[in-house]
Amino acid sequence: AEELKEYFSQFGAVQRCQLPFDKDTGFHRRYCWIKFSTRKDVQNVLQKDSHILEGAKV
Repeated sequence: AEELKEYFSQFGAVQRCQLPFDKDTGFHRRYCWIKFSTRKDVQNVLQKDSHILEGAKV
């Protein structure tokens, strides 16, 4: 979750980043929730066509 928070912080202030685990497998569920401080921060993220983090499109 820290890598996601760090990446998305370039677009604005990240209030919270949640990356849920699957209790059965112990792995991440391949999705997350990111809460930004303002709508402008969200718009900054959405202006970019795609986001690549550690070689994976997010």
